[in-house]
Amino acid sequence: MGYEIAWADEALRDLEALVAYIATNNPGRALQAGEDILGHTETLRAFPRIGPVYERAQDPRVRHVICDPYHIFYQVDDTPPVVHILHVWHSARQDPTL
Repeated sequence: MGYEIAWADEALRDLEALVAYIATNNPGRALQAGEDILGHTETLRAFPRIGPVYERAQDPRVRHVICDPYHIFYQVDDTPPVVHILHVWHSARQDPTL
C-alpha cells in the first residue's frame, strides 16, 4: 500500500502559476511540465523518502526532489502514510520559506 499525496494550498498555487506562466508562450510545454511534476509526485507514493532532506529548510523534516528545473518540497508522515507536497519551485528563484 502506498502513501497518499496531499497538496498544500501553496503548492497548488505554485503549480498553477508555473503552468500559466509557461502557457503564455508554449501551451503544449505548459501541459507537459504540469504532467511531469505530477508524475514525480506520484513516485513519492511508493518511495516517499527518495528525496534528500532539504538542508536549507527551517524544518528538518522537509525533503525535496527535482523535476528539472523545478524543486518539489515535501514532508512525509507515516501514521497515517501521507506525503505532504509543500511547494513547487523553479530553481532560478530564491528558495521559498520552509
